[in-house]
Amino acid sequence: MNTKKLFFQRSIHRTEMDGPLQGADRMDTPFKPTPKNPLIISTSELGQFLRCRLQWNWDKRVGLQSNKISMPRVNGILVHAAKEELYQLERPERTPQAMRQAAKTAFKKVKEVPINAKDKELATAMLDGYMRWVRGKHEQSDRSIGKKQVFPEWQFVLPLVKDRSILIRGRIDELFMPSIYKRVLALDETKTKNQISFDMMDMDAQLTTYLWAMWKATTTDECPLPQPLRKRRFDRFIAWRTVLRRQMPGPRVKAALFARECIERSADDLIMWERDTVRIVHDMLDAAIYPSKRESCRYDCDFYELCLVRGSKRDLKELIREQYTTQQERSK
Repeated sequence: MNTKKLFFQRSIHRTEMDGPLQGADRMDTPFKPTPKNPLIISTSELGQFLRCRLQWNWDKRVGLQSNKISMPRVNGILVHAAKEELYQLERPERTPQAMRQAAKTAFKKVKEVPINAKDKELATAMLDGYMRWVRGKHEQSDRSIGKKQVFPEWQFVLPLVKDRSILIRGRIDELFMPSIYKRVLALDETKTKNQISFDMMDMDAQLTTYLWAMWKATTTDECPLPQPLRKRRFDRFIAWRTVLRRQMPGPRVKAALFARECIERSADDLIMWERDTVRIVHDMLDAAIYPSKRESCRYDCDFYELCLVRGSKRDLKELIREQYTTQQERSK
């Protein structure tokens, strides 16, 4: 199986601008995935579908992308790129100096978004503080969770059903075998946020998907793990979520800037997750489209302005033409 080719393959339910824009009832004729034309969903898509179907429709089915480059998005890209560089080093080599060098190297490679001096300054300060934090003597440090040899950016494409008509794809930030345990496979996923918080839906949907992928890769030959992890037996699967607060450190900053939480799933848990997810994914094939409750909306959502004008289809299309591009336009 060519994992890299499948990772970028177009899914059957990408409908471009002929999809519903304002909302819609269930489709009369649902999408019918086949092994040749599969439904391919990402790990983040599951949580998005459960959180807000309107956002999911505009983002994943219609394929809209905001022309505005938000600061949080740029910051997340820079932080992830620098951490990918850093965790290719052995643990003794991961020093604050090494992090600063990794950041400089990583920032030069970032091409998908424009970056300025302020973006680099904030990301560098966050990463420098993060490096001191994970090297500290506390229960959330890298040493305490056994984060020794790390395999960054492991990408996977795995079948959710036997005939391979439904595939799940994703990329795990950092995969590792905790040195403090035996027969345990773990991951560490990073988020940058305005404040330290843990979204439990996000924790459950995205991280459990990653744990399922790790379990699936160890029990089948569908998608190989990094070479040192192959042909090993793992009894437990743990996922860590590391949150970095988007804040320049200083003497007046008293709130926590970094935090970690973890979840663990057994093989039985993951089998049940697989069955439940099949039901959710089948719902995607003919899903009704409707917004979430307004009080649960996030103001940094790329589609917040669209929600405000969705009562007028003409205004909606005009806003899309002015502020968004479609997948079809980006592929020209």
